[in-house]
Amino acid sequence: MAAHLPVIVRAQRARYPGSTMRRGRFQRVLRPERRSLGVAALILSGACGGDGAGSMSLAPGSTPAASSAAAGSSGARVPEGGSATSERAPSEAPASGADLPLAPSAGSAAATDDDDDDDDAAILAPLGPPPTGRTFTLTVNRLGAGSGRVTSSPLGIDCGTVCSASFPEGGEIVLRARPENGSDTMLGDWSLTSCARYRDCILRTFTVDQTVEISFEPMPANVAFLNADPVPTNLGGARAYDAVCNASATRAGLNNLAGDRFVAVVSDATETFRARLGTTASGWVLPDGRPFAGSAAQLFDEQRVYNPLNVTEAGFRNGGGAALVLTNTRADGTGPSSDATCDDFTSLTGAFRGGEVVGGPGAWVDFATSGCGRDRGLLYCMGRDRSADVELPAAAGLRIWLSNEAYHPGGVTPDEHCRAGLPPGVTDARALVARVGSPASAVLELDRDYVRPDGVFVGTGSDITTRYFLTSGIWQQANGTYVPRAGLDVTPPTTWVWTGSDLPTSPGNLETTCADWTLSTGSANAGSYSTASDFFFFNGPLEDCGAAGGGYLYCVEPASPP
Repeated sequence: MAAHLPVIVRAQRARYPGSTMRRGRFQRVLRPERRSLGVAALILSGACGGDGAGSMSLAPGSTPAASSAAAGSSGARVPEGGSATSERAPSEAPASGADLPLAPSAGSAAATDDDDDDDDAAILAPLGPPPTGRTFTLTVNRLGAGSGRVTSSPLGIDCGTVCSASFPEGGEIVLRARPENGSDTMLGDWSLTSCARYRDCILRTFTVDQTVEISFEPMPANVAFLNADPVPTNLGGARAYDAVCNASATRAGLNNLAGDRFVAVVSDATETFRARLGTTASGWVLPDGRPFAGSAAQLFDEQRVYNPLNVTEAGFRNGGGAALVLTNTRADGTGPSSDATCDDFTSLTGAFRGGEVVGGPGAWVDFATSGCGRDRGLLYCMGRDRSADVELPAAAGLRIWLSNEAYHPGGVTPDEHCRAGLPPGVTDARALVARVGSPASAVLELDRDYVRPDGVFVGTGSDITTRYFLTSGIWQQANGTYVPRAGLDVTPPTTWVWTGSDLPTSPGNLETTCADWTLSTGSANAGSYSTASDFFFFNGPLEDCGAAGGGYLYCVEPASPP
């Protein structure tokens, strides 16, 4: 019998509840991703083991915490390797055999119903075999130069002091790692790769003694995170949201001893976010260690967003689509961004301006308008008490970038346009567009990593082809420029990127590719370069082939240049 892994299935009527944006063409739930959002599960097998010396024993047959309580999740369960159903058109379904994300912890942005719909459904199925009456020993080793504690559910491990305990065979154990507030520590990696850098690591179906390692590492810079829980829009002003950020950071072990390290990315009628952030803070990383931004000037004046700010304080990655992030802030850090402020955050009615969870330059704070309400907005939180340099990864992989100039069909070919501007060290390029009878994915190497010119990982060829959001977006040009989304104070030369089909795996035709990119009349499919969501490739209506501003192209480095 196949093991059962939990997934959350959400049926949502719109991309953003009450939004003035176009209704969500993709009725999103949790998105499959190379590094899945949610608590990862590992199924361990082997010979039965006994108690270890100095271990604490639970009575044989005792029942561990139920999955929904221990993992803090609520949702449907599907067999491993199976599929979950959501409201998707057949052409938008995940590729056959695509991995499904596992359940996030309670209160994570993906696990929280952020609208007032009553059509959410949850179906629970058995998680696995009951305990057998035998026991095994689980040992936790803490590594790294930081300070932190690991506890277990059921009780047994509190490491700290007790780092080894015995548990019933076949039961479920949830290990929770938490840095120590005031120690400037953040979580490193679990030794179980399926647990990544999540706060919680779920272990199931044991038949052998196991040792699990977790590292606690010094913070290299300020931490920035997406608050796991949606917030009401009537807390009374920007500083009230600072308190929410600091409470979440304290629970996660990321705060200083004073409990005031973090500021919410919110502007109100009295203070802009950029002013509240101050002038001395610099360098921000996500809770999973990936870089978010360098200095405030780089973030707001140059629009350098390295990775989406979509990782919660507990390390879970939000795929976007459920709600906007309440910001009321312009791309340059000032505000308010519009008159839509929920009456300066004192009301549950009206509208607010917000950012896109998986948005890049500009879009992360200034993306769309959404309705006010009790649980309508997510919240960004950024540390402000450290000044540090953020090191970009020297990632190995094929380069992928945004063309330096807009492309106008009917002249040179898409490939020739990409070759006209190459990143340093790259000698050839192909355009990531569909041609008549050929999908865009034909130019990708499925098993290779693709990185932007700055070295930031975007995804594997398989991720770009079949997944529904990228690890980071394709919003940097060959010349190094980070291109912002059009916003209230930003006007880029063009606002879309040509793609030629609705999916990377779909061939183009004469009607979706400007007649195979040979004519300046007609129309073609296009995507949005400012997001790492599924809209990166197709964002709605066809664009005019003769549009004055044209559209950018995604360009990729071929594996075997001529």
